Amino acid sequence: MAFGSLLEPNFNLIDIHAIDTDRIAHSLPTTPHRIFVTDTRKALVLDLDETLVHTSTFPPHSDVEALKFDDTNEYVFLRPNVKKFLERVSELFEVFIFTAGTQIYAERILDSFCPQIDQMHRFYRDSCKFSGNKCKKDLNKFGRPLTKVVMVDDNYQMRSYYPQNTIYIDRWSGTPLDDVLMSKILPILEKCADAEDVRPIVKEYGERTIERRASSFF
Repeated sequence: MAFGSLLEPNFNLIDIHAIDTDRIAHSLPTTPHRIFVTDTRKALVLDLDETLVHTSTFPPHSDVEALKFDDTNEYVFLRPNVKKFLERVSELFEVFIFTAGTQIYAERILDSFCPQIDQMHRFYRDSCKFSGNKCKKDLNKFGRPLTKVVMVDDNYQMRSYYPQNTIYIDRWSGTPLDDVLMSKILPILEKCADAEDVRPIVKEYGERTIERRASSFF
């Protein structure tokens, strides 16, 4: 039975048929790749989970758009305004997805809600570097000096590797009352797109974020 028939009618749900994961596994590259630059714009590197989407076994709020695949009991919630956000940043940057998730997990999610970001612009778990429970995403893969690379990630640990290139975004867990992508992140990225060097802009935002996080403990 398709999951779509089991859902309450007010769910803003996209019912997706199962995808042949064996075909994906054998037809797509599984080794880390490196970008040869043909685009003169700066590179924007976006995390996936809790940055753009959230996966849960619970149904979404009626105001949250979600994906549902026939072969799993999980829903993939789309962060509010994520499609509008991607449309806008794609005008400003060469956009990449860099996730610590596996290719089999992430591939069909990306194919479903942002197919315009093609295979050469997607990096998965096998492109990450791990040390214990720490994950590093190498921003040198993108064929540009770090003056022209900016990353958005909900993992605060990423700032320890690239503090002047990483914009920390609040982790999203499915709430419909969220406009972070458009109200907080996009204005910073628009400044970065026009700047000669993204790092002073990202650094300033990072310092404000640290102050905000510190004040929340008191």
